[in-house]
Formats: sequence, C-alpha cells, structure tokens
Amino acid sequence: MARIGSRFAAQHDLGPQESVPALQNAMNRVWESIDWGDSDA
Repeated sequence: MARIGSRFAAQHDLGPQESVPALQNAMNRVWESIDWGDSDA
C-alpha cells in the first residue's frame, strides 16, 4: 500500500498549499480528474 501511495503522490503533485482548505481543494481536483472520491475532512 505504501508503494502504491508513493507512486500516486509522485504522479499527482499538489504543490505547496497555503491552508488546509486549499489542500483539500487540490486533492479534490486530482480525485475528480480520475473519478475517485472527495475530501471534506
């Protein structure tokens, strides 16, 4: 699982984010692009 997560992260760089909501938005954009879930933590 760790290897899969590392590869996914390497392929989908979120770049620096200034806040938790900005990070959630960046994550959601990636996940939406591959039709996989969302983050509303």
